[in-house]
Amino acid sequence: MSKTINPKIFAEKNKINLIGTINVVDNYHSPSNLTFQSPQSIAELKTIHLIFETSKKKSVTPFGGQNVKITEKLGENKYDVDSHERRLNGKITKVFTNKTANQIIKWVCKKQKVKTCKFAKTTKKHPKLAFEAKKAIDICHQVATLEDNMLFKVNVDGLAELKKIPHQEKGYVFNLTNVTDYELSYDYSNVITGIKVYGEKNKELYSYNNKTMTAKYGVITEIIDDDTITSKSTAKDKAAALFKEKKNPVFAGSITIPQILLNLHAGMWCSFKSKGKYHNYWIGTVATTISNSEQSQKLTLYDGKPAPPSDWIYTPPNDNNLDSCTEKTVTNPQTIEGSCGVCKNKPSKSKGTVSFEDRCTHPSCKNPNKGLSFNPKRTKEGEWTCKACGADYCAKCGKEKLKTSKIYLKKSTSCKAVKGVPLVVANKANELGSLRKCWEWVKNENNIDYELYLCDKKIKGPEKTLSSRGGNCYDKNNLFKYMARQLGYKAQLQCGHKCDKYPHCICYVWINGEKWLVDTTCKGKYQKVKNTKKTK
Repeated sequence: MSKTINPKIFAEKNKINLIGTINVVDNYHSPSNLTFQSPQSIAELKTIHLIFETSKKKSVTPFGGQNVKITEKLGENKYDVDSHERRLNGKITKVFTNKTANQIIKWVCKKQKVKTCKFAKTTKKHPKLAFEAKKAIDICHQVATLEDNMLFKVNVDGLAELKKIPHQEKGYVFNLTNVTDYELSYDYSNVITGIKVYGEKNKELYSYNNKTMTAKYGVITEIIDDDTITSKSTAKDKAAALFKEKKNPVFAGSITIPQILLNLHAGMWCSFKSKGKYHNYWIGTVATTISNSEQSQKLTLYDGKPAPPSDWIYTPPNDNNLDSCTEKTVTNPQTIEGSCGVCKNKPSKSKGTVSFEDRCTHPSCKNPNKGLSFNPKRTKEGEWTCKACGADYCAKCGKEKLKTSKIYLKKSTSCKAVKGVPLVVANKANELGSLRKCWEWVKNENNIDYELYLCDKKIKGPEKTLSSRGGNCYDKNNLFKYMARQLGYKAQLQCGHKCDKYPHCICYVWINGEKWLVDTTCKGKYQKVKNTKKTK
């Protein structure tokens, strides 16, 4: 039954000489990893493949990835290699509307320059999925999890796959004669036998006690105290979900086998016989060790397939609803100038364009929630003063007005919009805080993707451009125009220009009275227009 494996490692197409031990960890819910030693020098981020060969000339490639860590030692180099999923670690901000899972995942992979293969076609269209600064790999897993029995993975050749999870799969059967070590642990310390649910006004809505478990373990009652629960049916559902989770002991197990099974991988099922009975377990991790004296695999076992990790579960971003304004905010009631030495020479901000949370951020303030008062000392430039401790802050950037201080007020991401600026656009502009940051944010296609369409047929407007995270040159520059106006700048959209021989729209902004050409699409220009007179 035992097979001797001959391991080979290739960097690109070059065979690597090996010394010491090879360790491969195959994970189901996280990227896999390979470590090995070699006297040869391998450049960083080279594509690495591990190949297992048997005496019957049968070969399997269980791992492929890129070396991400190199440790030099006397006479040898140690290499840590992460699987190809690491190429999807970049973060993305994007809103998808009426797209299927395979369309979304293909877009993400293309954005990260990861090729695809074996892509199952899905038909369910998602009305809206919004991702704010999420890792590309997490987006792919989250979208796949929204489908029934779909799994996303990046194979050993670096190609992304979306495929159906088979209802039945081959597994392995183990017993005490073909393992070298095993450990099965059952923790009964958190088992409960009953639940009581209390809702609004501390009213008991539901109670449950399992008599069989009480006779075995005693009376162990869990309490759910939640003011948002208003009905008995909701209380019963909450109790059932918690009881299902805590009625059984927590299991942890592992077995070690003295051989390499070529087709064994994480995500499979296996049966193991202990105390005269067979039990089915789900394999979460397979750790393979190969050296001159040892060839073994250690399997981490679960008593059932666990729920997907939180990184695989889609939740809308917290700031998805940008139309709501925070009540406890303060906004400058007059035109302000910088007064902290950091932003003193920068352009002034007009009334109602800078907002902060209405609380002091000084660590020594004993009552920070008492709030802020605008300009009680009647300074010319304007300032915010804490009503409790008297600390003074620059009304423009929020920095404490002490030269050595690094304390800032916290900017509010939502406030009253300047006249004519949509509230959702105003909130985003205030969140970014500066004209250049707004330009960089709109220009970045991970935030607002460039879309090709004619202006006379499909103008979106600033709100829809922001919500759909996409637009052509007109809509992207138009969105930036409104952001600039929210920040107190005069801005104007102008069409009739050319970009690569195609009709093009740009934006002009007046900074300190000087006219600047600011373009969020064609080569992303941000430059002063020569020979222009200052305007008031």
